[in-house]
This record gives sequence, C-alpha cells and structure tokens, in this order.
Amino acid sequence: MLAEKITVNDDSHQFDAEKSTLINNIKKRRVGLSHLPDRFYDDYDVMMAAVQLNGYSMEYASARLRSNREFVETAVQYDVNVLHYTAKEFRDDKTVITNAVKCNGSALRFAYRRWRDDFDTVMIAISTCAYVLEYVSTRLRKNYDVVMAAVLGNGSELQYASTDLKANEAIVTVAIKQNGCNLHYASNTLCDKFDIVLIAVENNGYAIKYASDRLRENKCIVRAAMKQNSNVLGHASDRLRNDKDFVIELMAQYGCHVLDHASDGLRENKDCVMTLSTQYCDNVLK
Repeated sequence: MLAEKITVNDDSHQFDAEKSTLINNIKKRRVGLSHLPDRFYDDYDVMMAAVQLNGYSMEYASARLRSNREFVETAVQYDVNVLHYTAKEFRDDKTVITNAVKCNGSALRFAYRRWRDDFDTVMIAISTCAYVLEYVSTRLRKNYDVVMAAVLGNGSELQYASTDLKANEAIVTVAIKQNGCNLHYASNTLCDKFDIVLIAVENNGYAIKYASDRLRENKCIVRAAMKQNSNVLGHASDRLRNDKDFVIELMAQYGCHVLDHASDGLRENKDCVMTLSTQYCDNVLK
C-alpha cells in the first residue's frame, strides 16, 4: 500500500510513465487506491484496471467516470459489483441491467425495483447465478416458473419462495432431491406428508429433524433416515428413542453407537444397558 500521495510531474511523458507503472502495480495488487492523487481517480485506464480486479474499486472513481456509460458498461463485464457505486441512472437502465445479469445474476440486487419485478430480467439472472431469488420481487416469488427455475439451480432457494409455492409438491420435491434438509423450507403440510419426508430422509438422514412430530414417530421414516445416516436417532420422537425393542433393532443394524442417541432413560439405566448390549450381541451372532 502507498502510505502517502504520489507526486505527479506535470510533464505529460512523466505522467504517462507514472500511470503505466501504477497500472502495472494495480494489476499485480501491489498498490491500494486510497492514497492516489485525484488525477488518477479520473483516469479511464487506471480505474478500469482497478475495477477489473475488484468491482468495489468503483468507489474511488471520479463522478465523471461513474456517470460514463462506456466506462460502466465495460466495467460491468468484469465485475457486476461496480453497480453499487455507479450513477443511479444505470441501475434503472434496461441495457446495463440486462447485460449485467447476463454476466452474473447477482447484479439483480443493485437493480431498481421494476427490473427485479421484470420476468425476463429475473429469468436471465436465475440462469447465471444460483443465489438470486432473495432479490426478486414479492410478486415474482409467487410465480411458479420463476421459483421452479431458481430451485432447479439451487434447492435452498426454496426458502425465498412464496408461502403457497413452499407447499407445492413439485417444487419441494426438486429441492429435497438436491438436499433433503431443504425440507426445512417446505410448508408444515408437506413436512407432514409421508412421501415427501421419505424422499428427504433418503437423501439426507438429518432431514428427519424437519419432519412433523407425527412422522418423527413413524418407524418407516426413522428406519429410512437411519439407513442414510446412522447418527440421526436423536431426532426421532421421544417415544421411539425410548422404545427398547426398536433401539435394539437399530443397534443390530448399525452398531452400539446407536445407543448414544437413545433416550436418557435407556442410556442411564444400567440394567437396561446390559440387557440392550446382550440382546444386541445375540442378534449379531444370529
């Protein structure tokens, strides 16, 4: 980093030499931007070199450059974060916003509301970035095609869907097939639906903790979750964790560590532990 401002010789050749050295140092990340002479903040080449490495360097650009269409449109192609510091008019400009989301859909967060509510713009953004739905308008978060496209790209985007679409089986199924724990974002109704929860726990055993109380007491669901991950018994219902015969069954399949996730009552009762261990060994020997 340069601790002091650089002294610039008025001679144009000297300036060109200093400018060339500065651009080279910027590209090699040898110099910061906070202590440059003001003259460089208004220099197209110097600031373009800076924003190509980090869009947030646009903060240091002169007002003239931040309002220069050619500069902004070129800079956006390298890093859409430049939009955070450009003149406001560009964040409401169809061409600029469209080109930006084509490069990286996350640019949508800088766009004015009307573009976050524009179907075509939003769909382009979703196609180039897996984390966009949170920036989309409330109206389009209710749109099946928008949400399905987002969830296909990233199942966790389900969390930003409308309440109605969180209850849509097709959308939720796509999400939980990517990661069963996306069940966390589904509606209470679907978290209580056997087929949906089964898909989720078969993908990720830990998804059982997002199932309804009724299904966390369902042995079929618990068995499926345990098959995927034998450490999830602790998320089953208290009744099943206290069911000696069921715990023995699971121990026979997955080992003694299952007992670690059984109820306190089973784990703290020495006679019960001895009985469980003996029956476990008998089952294994069979």
